[in-house]
Amino acid sequence: MTNKEKAIQEAYGDYWEQVKDYTDSNGWFNRTSLKYKDYLFLFNGNRHLYETNFKGYFRPKSLRGIEDNNSWIKIENESDFDKIPNGDYHWFNINTFEYERGGIPVNKYTHYQPILKPQLPIY
Repeated sequence: MTNKEKAIQEAYGDYWEQVKDYTDSNGWFNRTSLKYKDYLFLFNGNRHLYETNFKGYFRPKSLRGIEDNNSWIKIENESDFDKIPNGDYHWFNINTFEYERGGIPVNKYTHYQPILKPQLPIY
């Protein structure tokens, strides 16, 4: 199981077994695949925890941004550090919840995100 799949499973918690066969790779649950009464268990008292889209799908709000990992790039191994171009980055270690900002640091981080300079106004 990938980390992404694990995050989706954890977001659904106790309901995972009931929705896993109807959930896509980004955590969207197809409510039309179940009988109306069978998916209401998710909404009862928890409607505020879910977001919906126009196609009849919903998912836990905690999964918002899972498509691109909230723009964080995962570092799979130490050789990935050699492939990162010079620049300023946000650095994050998900294992210890450490955060740093700046150039390429020592190899203790698990994710990075480029710090983008804002575009100048056109007019």
